[in-house]
Amino acid sequence: MLKKSLGAFLIELREKRNSNQHGVAEAVGCTQKHLGDIERDQAAPDPDLLLRLYLELVPEPARSDSLLSTLLLLWVERKFEQDEESVHKKKREEEVGKLDTGIKRQTQEIIERLVREQHSKSHRPRPARLRTLANFPDDFLPLTIISGDRRRHRPRSRGDVFANSPSITDLMFLPQLGLPKDCMIRTDKIFALMNEEQLKREFGRTNVLVIGSPIVNLAARAFNEHCIFRFAVEPQVKRSNRSCAT
Repeated sequence: MLKKSLGAFLIELREKRNSNQHGVAEAVGCTQKHLGDIERDQAAPDPDLLLRLYLELVPEPARSDSLLSTLLLLWVERKFEQDEESVHKKKREEEVGKLDTGIKRQTQEIIERLVREQHSKSHRPRPARLRTLANFPDDFLPLTIISGDRRRHRPRSRGDVFANSPSITDLMFLPQLGLPKDCMIRTDKIFALMNEEQLKREFGRTNVLVIGSPIVNLAARAFNEHCIFRFAVEPQVKRSNRSCAT
C-alpha cells in the first residue's frame, strides 16, 4: 500500500501549481464540493475526471509515466478502500493486477481523446456567427498565408517568370495580427507548379490570406477573378497568364 493517499497527492500537486480548488474544479469540469470530497478522500473520481486532474495539475514538461502510474495506483487504492469490508486482501491483489492492464488501456484512450479535444480547442474553430473582419483571425481559422516569393534572374521554374519579387515591407505588420502558432506562410510559386486538383487538396480545408497584388503574387492572380473587389488586370495580361499556365 502506498503511504500517501490520493487526496493528499492531489493537494500536493495543486499547491505546487499555486492553484485553488475553485479554479481547478472549473478547469476540469466538476464542482468545488466534489473536488473537496476527493481531496479529503471521501470520494473517488471516475477515470475521465482523474485524467483531467492530471492534465490540469501537472504541467507538460513535468509529466511522466512514473508520475501517472503513481496517480493511477493511488486511485486504485482509493477505489478498493470503498469496498474494504467485502474484499479479501488476496483477491484485492489479484484484482489490482487485472485492473492495471484495463486501466492503462482506458487511460490511454482517455488521454488520446483529451489531447484531441485540446487540439481542436487550440485551433479555435470557426464560430456559427456571421464572419467579419472585426473578429479576425478567429473567424477565419484555420488560416494559411500565401506570400510572393523572390524571382530568380535565371528561372528554375514557371514560378520565377512573369512576376516581380515582393517587398519585405508587405510582411512588416504580420506579427501584429494575432495569428496562432500553427499558421503557415506558403510560397505563391506552388500556384504555378501545381494543377487544380493538387491545389484543392492543399488548400481546400483552409482559409487563405494572400499578401501582395497580382504583379508580385501568383495566388492573387488565381483568386482575382473570384473576388468581389478585384485588381484591374489588362486583358492581354490575362491571356498571357492563361497561356503560361498551360
